[in-house]
Amino acid sequence: MSGGERQLALVARAVAQQPSVLVMDEPTASLDFGNQVRVLAQVGALARRGIAVILSTHDPDQAFLCADRVALLHQGRLERIGSPDEVITREHLRAIYGVDVEIVRVRGDGFDTQVCVPSLAPFRQEA
Repeated sequence: MSGGERQLALVARAVAQQPSVLVMDEPTASLDFGNQVRVLAQVGALARRGIAVILSTHDPDQAFLCADRVALLHQGRLERIGSPDEVITREHLRAIYGVDVEIVRVRGDGFDTQVCVPSLAPFRQEA
């Protein structure tokens, strides 16, 4: 069983227990892009059914896709808490990760979200 298959099985097992609160630590780790999307869609569906979902992620795009509230942690401390639009900003991501980023609104077929596009320019100059 691959790491991704093992991760999907753990998520399915947690959901099968029908919890009222579900805590997930990086539920999309080791998953390919398609399975990441499936897990995040399931997270959204669980939240719409009234299950409180708390998950950690290092990917701000995932927070834009499925979060109502975001807590931004840095060096073990709570830096910000609020809506994804309030918390996941260019300035906050630069301060936390040391990377310049543009946040771009994306309108798709039936959805509206934002994505983070990092600037690779500083890293290209160093190489």
